Amino acid sequence: MGRMMLRLGIETGIGIGISTFLFFMLIWLGYSDAQTTGDPITFLTIEIFSVQNGNELANNENMTWIGMVITGTCIALAETYRSLRKNRHSKTAA
Repeated sequence: MGRMMLRLGIETGIGIGISTFLFFMLIWLGYSDAQTTGDPITFLTIEIFSVQNGNELANNENMTWIGMVITGTCIALAETYRSLRKNRHSKTAA
């Protein structure tokens, strides 16, 4: 049970890191356009950041949901890979 919790914790940390890096890059790359045009910065048509009248507004709710999806996907992919790898090794050992 302890190894599984450690593995899930590491996978969760990786997912959070990926989503944080993604949001950082999207906002960093789109900030000047958002400032000049007033258009929001989006990820897959979901608004994550906007600049209105000189005020910077992060859409924390949308970023939270997107981050949870990315983290969940990271966990699912890692566990699926681990399961497939474990099944492959058990077949070759028999």
